[in-house]
Amino acid sequence: KDTTNTLTLFVSKDYLLVNGIRVSLFPKTAQTIADYYDCILPTPKLVDIIWEKSDIQLEPKSMSSNRGSVDTLICHNSFIEQAILGRSFNLIAGHKKDIVISAKAWSKGKVTIYGWHKLNGKPIQSLSSIHSESYKDYSQGTRFVSRKCILNGVGMDIWDVLSGDSHGLISNEGKVSIRGYK
Repeated sequence: KDTTNTLTLFVSKDYLLVNGIRVSLFPKTAQTIADYYDCILPTPKLVDIIWEKSDIQLEPKSMSSNRGSVDTLICHNSFIEQAILGRSFNLIAGHKKDIVISAKAWSKGKVTIYGWHKLNGKPIQSLSSIHSESYKDYSQGTRFVSRKCILNGVGMDIWDVLSGDSHGLISNEGKVSIRGYK
């Protein structure tokens, strides 16, 4: 919401889970799933908004060895589950870095990540596209944002918001024309 516009978004309450495990995906796989469900991956500004609006904000848990292994992913997921302690929630954040779409940090053949907010609201991971698209580790998550949104009471496609005059509601990088990882 800004002084003249109200945007209602629909986002997944947590990162993608498969059999109870928050999985890390390659960006093209994350995009394929997002497209299938008529969703997008978040922008960095959306990641910040999701963190601000979440009813559970977890402290990031860093792990230093075997970052890309399934065992580390499962261990990290166990830490998250212990931190949640069975509490119900509408929105949770802070426990993963997001695979994001970005107008500024986009690089072909790279994955763009952002987030992993500390409890003070500061992200550990600044916007980065340093890793190749074949890189993934335990700390990356995939959150989905529905393409269907409501701007000032009118239903519309989020891509129209991102590429239009109201882009500032969900992008602090200007208009976003990049439609994900293809």
